[in-house]
Amino acid sequence: MTLKYGTAGGTAQAITLAVSASITLSAGMRFTFKPIANNTATNPTININNLGAKTILRGINAAASDALIANDIVQNIDAILEYDGTNFRLLNPQTGGIVQTLGTDTDKVMSQKAATAELNTTVDIPTTID
Repeated sequence: MTLKYGTAGGTAQAITLAVSASITLSAGMRFTFKPIANNTATNPTININNLGAKTILRGINAAASDALIANDIVQNIDAILEYDGTNFRLLNPQTGGIVQTLGTDTDKVMSQKAATAELNTTVDIPTTID
């Protein structure tokens, strides 16, 4: 699956994205960009290559009611979106709570909080070998 990188513009709630290739949106397409501001609303939109604004929701295969939380999209932290055929799904919300698999079990995108929790896990290492 190809991840297309774009240059963000617009506002925190009405994001525009320019990707270098000519595209037609189809379910499963993924995009990444550095946001220019944190989202403060629960229903920001993104318009890629002037193809029409689409709502950004949380998580993949989630209900249409899965609105973002303020600061799910954070300025200068790459946002990863997947198009579901109707809306875009934010795969790496920065407020935590969602872990999404990209392709394989070893290729995961985690929120900062989830990643920090994993890094802070204590592991007991035996001092003797039997």
